Amino acid sequence: MLKVKNLSKTYGDVKALDDVSFTVKEGEITGFLGPNGAGKTTALRSITNYLTPDEGEITFDDKDIELHYKEVIKEIGYLPEDNPLYKNMRVDEYLIFNAKIKSAYDIEELKDITKKCGLDEVLTKEIEKLSKGYKQRVGLAKALIGNPKVLILDEPTEGLDPNQKEAILKLIKSYSKGRTIIFSSHVLSEVTQIADKVIIIHRGNIIAEGSKEQLVRKHLRNAIIQISTDAPRTELAKELSNIKTIVNIEKVSTGQKKFQDFEITCAEDEKTALEIFKTIVANKWQLSQLHTKSQGLEELFKELTK
Repeated sequence: MLKVKNLSKTYGDVKALDDVSFTVKEGEITGFLGPNGAGKTTALRSITNYLTPDEGEITFDDKDIELHYKEVIKEIGYLPEDNPLYKNMRVDEYLIFNAKIKSAYDIEELKDITKKCGLDEVLTKEIEKLSKGYKQRVGLAKALIGNPKVLILDEPTEGLDPNQKEAILKLIKSYSKGRTIIFSSHVLSEVTQIADKVIIIHRGNIIAEGSKEQLVRKHLRNAIIQISTDAPRTELAKELSNIKTIVNIEKVSTGQKKFQDFEITCAEDEKTALEIFKTIVANKWQLSQLHTKSQGLEELFKELTK
């Protein structure tokens, strides 16, 4: 298990991390989500000991990574945000070189890694001649050398096209068994695709943590009901003002001829939906649709980081 406790880091007048604490269990993929400049990279560099925090403690299997650096670092595979590679080297040369640096040279393991990372066809090519997607695969293959128990991946899909992103995410998912994986991203769809747990960081603070479902239930207190009706906006707003659970009414578009679409923000969706229905019927307006809008991480992310 990886534990981060009371981590803080300041650059000049900017507090990149402010008393950050979290844990990641073995076999768990944690999506580290936040806007650019939120503190994601600073946290990940601290975990890999590439950066020394001002305060705080980081342990893996109860071993302090600073005090037991030589022992713990062998258990950590790291793909930095900028993915620094020796571009004048061939792919096979680069991976062998890194395996020997890690004292983890095993030809059979390297064959397995290159196959799983889809690098067999480019092993003899110079890295500088590879596409962005293949360069990311090389960086991930390097991180996997030595069979590390922890994988730290900083923006692993940055700059990739949709097909390349999907391939990298599937690859990360395939390595989750028996490993602790943290990957950072500011792209919500990536996090929802493979993460077991989500940590949202903003301005150096963790503002939410849990499974996708837990976060939505806990932080999205209001529901959104969508309706399409021929009721005039002013009259509709006046009549619905009697429903105390309604927070806001917004016209979002004009639908078929006489029907208009509205989004109604409310505290309770089921009871409020019934009251809206009764109000429309009582006023003899027509209703062509009424349903609760499904909300997820995107709405939560906007709400917490705005």
